[in-house]
Amino acid sequence: MGVELAPGTNRSDAAEFPDSARPPAREPNPARSAIELRYELSTDEHINLDVLDIQGRLMRRLRNGAQPAGVHSVVFDRRDDGGGRLASGVYLVRLRTRTEARVTRIVILP
Repeated sequence: MGVELAPGTNRSDAAEFPDSARPPAREPNPARSAIELRYELSTDEHINLDVLDIQGRLMRRLRNGAQPAGVHSVVFDRRDDGGGRLASGVYLVRLRTRTEARVTRIVILP
């Protein structure tokens, strides 16, 4: 099983992770508007794709369920699960499968 950075993204952002597992790519970052998150699965997986505040509290669950192998993307509209707009600051994006979890940071500007 592997979670990899989507082709054409900045691999330097994920330098600390092994080749078999990469955090989601994100553009733009920092962002004043919506952020596109891209990820690649090497096998079919059940995933959770979450946005957390810096203390690790769940702000938004973007994906929860089975995903086929391949490249996927989701647009994060800067809103929490209740529909409220998130404040500016640093947030974590966590991609979790049954066997591993990878995290990357996003910065939301006012």
